[in-house]
Amino acid sequence: MNPDPPSFFEVYNVHKQQPNHWSKAKWKGRAVQIRVVLRDWAAPRTGKVVPTLAVNLMYPQSTELVGFYPLGFIAEADRSKIAIGETRTMKIWTKGDGEIGIPTTKVWLFDESMTEEQIQDVLMFCRAASSLWEPEDFGLSP
Repeated sequence: MNPDPPSFFEVYNVHKQQPNHWSKAKWKGRAVQIRVVLRDWAAPRTGKVVPTLAVNLMYPQSTELVGFYPLGFIAEADRSKIAIGETRTMKIWTKGDGEIGIPTTKVWLFDESMTEEQIQDVLMFCRAASSLWEPEDFGLSP
């Protein structure tokens, strides 16, 4: 267990996961269960397969998918702060409203204790990688 998990972090490549269910949703602070896993990822330029930290997601209210399914990969800047096997409840958010038919490529996961105002402050910036901001910047404890 990670004694000091980050308050929020970014997950990318959501649209390339199979089944491609999570990228079609407009997430606005719903509570989800996440599990951090190690998954092989092929580097775009070289094609070299590298084990990379990824997130599996379970949405308890889902009637289609029961259990954990791949969500995406954890942004490189956040990987050192997140432990393999970490499982917790978080709030999931997509930036913007999204358009029908256009899949989400990136989501943000926030600690369930963060308020909507704190989340909006984070999302107001173009990138929400936890390495760019300190928890104190959003009124959270370090």
